[in-house]
Amino acid sequence: AETEFVPEDTYGTVDVTFAFDASDLKAKDKVVAFESLSLNGKELASHADIEDKSQTVTITKPTLSTTAVDGLDADKNLIGEGDVTIVDTVKYKNV
Repeated sequence: AETEFVPEDTYGTVDVTFAFDASDLKAKDKVVAFESLSLNGKELASHADIEDKSQTVTITKPTLSTTAVDGLDADKNLIGEGDVTIVDTVKYKNV
């Protein structure tokens, strides 16, 4: 990712947005951002510490689990006569 900016002072912050396809990454994989500051093609400073927790994000993946029961008495047996109801409780995580 690249961000061009003109500093308004000698101290400050600038946001750099990294956009990428994370679909091949697994849960708990880590992504580390390295940064460098350049002027006219010359690197002035860099921050590239693979162990730095402040530069690291951890991938999480959404998960679902469900529990379906008979809507009449909340057991797992459904009598298949006439109208019936199933209640499916869905639990989600990392959404």
